[in-house]
Amino acid sequence: MTDLAKVLKSQNIGCNKPLSEAQIKIANIKLKQCGLPEIPSDFAAIIREANGFSNEGALVFGVETASNFFEDLVLFNQQFFRKRPSSKLILGYDECFYFLYEDKDKTYKIVDKDTLEEENSTTSPDELIGFLLRAEC
Repeated sequence: MTDLAKVLKSQNIGCNKPLSEAQIKIANIKLKQCGLPEIPSDFAAIIREANGFSNEGALVFGVETASNFFEDLVLFNQQFFRKRPSSKLILGYDECFYFLYEDKDKTYKIVDKDTLEEENSTTSPDELIGFLLRAEC
């Protein structure tokens, strides 16, 4: 289990069931068909352990979640980008921000939902997931 998944579970952050490698591969095929980037490997490692997280209205997406509490990453991005190619992949959100991956520079970002202005950026998803979910990571 990834360190982040352990920390989040220990803080009673809502976690979905584990995800298989086959489900991630299928999701990546669907994303590529829409001109969107694949799920980054370090983020895939996290959702493989807990297929989505939720806390106080903030969500980190899973894949084929089969739950009303966790949104599906592929479906959300297909609807958000309306099948237009993009180098971005939205991985979660809260009331103010989107948590996304920018494939062009291989970074994770927190951006304002209204202006899409960048608030924070890093090469690892852990810190920003903790920020979004209001967790102590």
